[in-house]
Amino acid sequence: MSGIEDIYANYDSVFKDAMDLFREKSLDFFELDGSLRIKGPLKTEKKEVVVTSEFSDGSFLLSNGIGMHTEAETDISREDLLRFCGYNLYQAQTYGIEFITIIVTNRTPSITSIEYKCLKFNPIIVNLGRRDADEAIARLRDQIKTGSSINELEIIYLPFYHSNNLKPVEILKQCAEFITQMSVSDIRKRKLAALTLLASNKVVGSEELKSIWEEVKAMTKLKILTVAEEIGMEKGWKEGREEGREEGREEGL
Repeated sequence: MSGIEDIYANYDSVFKDAMDLFREKSLDFFELDGSLRIKGPLKTEKKEVVVTSEFSDGSFLLSNGIGMHTEAETDISREDLLRFCGYNLYQAQTYGIEFITIIVTNRTPSITSIEYKCLKFNPIIVNLGRRDADEAIARLRDQIKTGSSINELEIIYLPFYHSNNLKPVEILKQCAEFITQMSVSDIRKRKLAALTLLASNKVVGSEELKSIWEEVKAMTKLKILTVAEEIGMEKGWKEGREEGREEGREEGL
């Protein structure tokens, strides 16, 4: 297996390492208190009691000592909320701290919380579909051109924004152009590209995503395929993955 599939096979480790770019950055993008900062990613180990076919998008320790669990979904269902609640409870038990759950979406959900006699779960819903992609693209283009400071989280989640002119896949292509034009290191560009592609999996079809993956590689002129090797090598890889990677290297992939 090679290409974008390699990134998704190691989704959790790639996401956590890439999100570590925003250590000590303000979380007002997620509609949280602007004084809060990400202190660092939390290592989540799956247990048998957790559904092993699922994964959480990322868990982080905040500067106020509370854990933050993030998810991205377009259509939020009761089943999704029950699953996220399970992640939240498991992590709270594991780390012995309070956790908040943030769900990034691009639609107004029909359900935003669940309540039973034994529990109540009220995640923070961040509906990016209410934000204007066309305005954001124009502003980001000007900020990058002038060398002004930008919020990189906005580039990562820009395909979730609403546009009157562009489809999510077209917005994703624009994000790739922005990343190549930014005055940051190649390592940072690779991580930003990986995060943007991972997040866009929720709003861009798989075939479109595979196609644009190749465009992104060519456009960025970066060895984005190496991102899984650089930041995804940890426990949890499937057996035979490394052997396959070595065979790929020998074949010049």
